[in-house]
Amino acid sequence: MSKNKYDGIDQYLVKQVRYRARSLLFHSSIYGVEIEDLEQEMMLDFFSRCRSYDPGRSKWSTFIDRILRHKCASLIEAARAQKRRLGMPAYSLNTLMEGLDGMVDEFPDPASENHSARDLFIDLKHATRDMPRHLVVLLVDLRTLNMSEISRKTKTPRATLYDTLFELRSSLRAMGVVEYLH
Repeated sequence: MSKNKYDGIDQYLVKQVRYRARSLLFHSSIYGVEIEDLEQEMMLDFFSRCRSYDPGRSKWSTFIDRILRHKCASLIEAARAQKRRLGMPAYSLNTLMEGLDGMVDEFPDPASENHSARDLFIDLKHATRDMPRHLVVLLVDLRTLNMSEISRKTKTPRATLYDTLFELRSSLRAMGVVEYLH
């Protein structure tokens, strides 16, 4: 039985929060959590969302039910995710790591990158290992600059840069990175 007190709060809301908190305690993914903590999580979530209630769209009891149902689902999903990570060491995505080539590389942020970008990063890293330096420099510059800007930066004629670009593309094709070329 919960020791939380909810004086002055809608009794239907309190009854639903207590019922759902008790139900969550019996879920296989939720363990080691106090019923009071579950109730407080649900109450905080509800009160952060209660301003969006529109009486024209649903009844108050339906609104309460939907908010609490979604919060319970997110608590279960978070608990399952936590279970999946047990026993795995935690690494910061901002940690600098030294690669096989002795260079310091930063982990890519998986939240901001899609899988094809990560695959491109890995494939290009392998492809550029044996590539001549002037081709690697052009490849790096092409990430943020256009040919005119590179020409001004390096004081190299654009025609020469386009020849180097042709050489770069040929080199990437030979290394099997054709799928990334446009």
